[in-house]
Amino acid sequence: MSGDREPLSPLEQRMLDGLLQVADEESVHNGRKKRSGFAWLTVAAVTVLGLGAAAAVPALLQPSTPDTPAQLSPAPGHIGYRKVMTGNQYVSTRHLGGDFVDITAEIRDTAELWAELGDPRTIRAKLEPHQVLHCAPVDNRGLCANWLADNTGKNLGLRLTPEDRTVRGVGSRTDPDASGLSYQTINLLPTDRVGNRPVAELAGTPEELTAQLDELARQSRYDGQKHFEGAVSRWDRLRYAVEVLLAIGATPRQRAAAWTVATRAAEVAETPATDRLGRAGRALVYDTSPGLRRELVIDPATHTLLSQSETVAPPKDTQRQTYPVASVSYTLYLAEGAVRSLAEVR
Repeated sequence: MSGDREPLSPLEQRMLDGLLQVADEESVHNGRKKRSGFAWLTVAAVTVLGLGAAAAVPALLQPSTPDTPAQLSPAPGHIGYRKVMTGNQYVSTRHLGGDFVDITAEIRDTAELWAELGDPRTIRAKLEPHQVLHCAPVDNRGLCANWLADNTGKNLGLRLTPEDRTVRGVGSRTDPDASGLSYQTINLLPTDRVGNRPVAELAGTPEELTAQLDELARQSRYDGQKHFEGAVSRWDRLRYAVEVLLAIGATPRQRAAAWTVATRAAEVAETPATDRLGRAGRALVYDTSPGLRRELVIDPATHTLLSQSETVAPPKDTQRQTYPVASVSYTLYLAEGAVRSLAEVR
C-alpha cells in the first residue's frame, strides 16, 4: 500500500475484515491451508489525612463507564493496539492561617497505543490531556480550581494539551529521551512477548506455565557474563503472570493459567471486586512490601485483566509534603488486540 494513501475508515475496515473472513472460510472449504495469522510505584512519604473525605468537584471530569473489554482473537496483522485509562491520587499539604490543610486530587487521562509486534518497530501514542476527576477540600476552591496549572512542570508528567506521537525504528527497549514518551507510557505499549518469549510458545496449564515463567526469571538474572544467584521468587512469577494476562494474542486458556499462577504466587484468595469504572470482577489484593498494597482485577468469564493499582499506606503526620506525591496509582484496561495499521482500533 502506498505510504501516502488515506487510512481506511472504520466502516471500510469492517467491510475488509468481513471479506477476508469469507475468503478464509472459502479456502478451508476448498481444501487449501488457512492463513495463519507497571513499574512499581515509587513515592516519597506523604500524609493522607482526609484522604477518604475527597468529594467530586462540580464541573470536573465525569468519567464514562465502558463495557468490560472483550479479548478478541488477533486479526491478520502485526500491530498491537491498547486503550487504557491511567490515574493517580496525589496528596500535598499547605500551611494556611496557622493550620495544615491537606489537598487530595485524583488526576486521570486516556491513551491509545499502537506498536508493531517486532523489533525494530514503529510505535504510536495518542494521549489525551490530564483532567481532575476529584479534588478536596471542596470548600476551598483556591486550592483545587487551578490544580493542574499550578502543578504542571513539577515532574508529574502532566499534559494540558493532547499529543499524537509516532516514533519509527524503536528497539525492544524504548528510550524515553529518544522517543519523547514517559516510562509509564512505554511500559503500557502492547506486545505479544512475555520476557524474551512469544506468548504463543507458552503453556496453557498452571504447572507447565509456572515452570516456563521460572525459566524466564532465571534467564533475566543474567547481565552479560554476570549471573545473579538466588531462587526464583513469587514476585517474579507474579510479574510474568501479569505479562501473560496483558500479552496480545494470549488465549483464554493461557490467561486462566496465568491467573492461577498469580493467585498461588500472591498467596491470597481471590475475592469479588469492582474496579474504578464499576466493572464487576474478581480481585487479588496483596502487600508487596510494608506499606505498599497491590490489586489486580480480572473479568472471570474471560480472565481479561481489567485493572491494576497500587496504594501507599498513610505516613506519619511529621512527613507532610508541600508538593504533590502519588499515594495511589492505577491503570484501567479498556480495549486491546491485533490490528493492521497504526490507525485501526479494537
